[in-house]
Amino acid sequence: MTYFQVQNLQETPISSGEIQDFLFDMIQEEFGYGYIPDYHQDIQHIEDYYLKPAGNDFLLAVIMLMKN
Repeated sequence: MTYFQVQNLQETPISSGEIQDFLFDMIQEEFGYGYIPDYHQDIQHIEDYYLKPAGNDFLLAVIMLMKN
């Protein structure tokens, strides 16, 4: 059985670099193109856009594998 847990990126051991890699992989897989500077400045500068501004949260759905 698989469950997920919602976590705030700032409170996890996952680095912003790992999140960037994941996001660019998903963009490549879903849309067929990689990093485009005009479109993806927010991902390239993820801390400035999502982590540093007061009141912002970057939430992750982290899959938790459960053994029966």
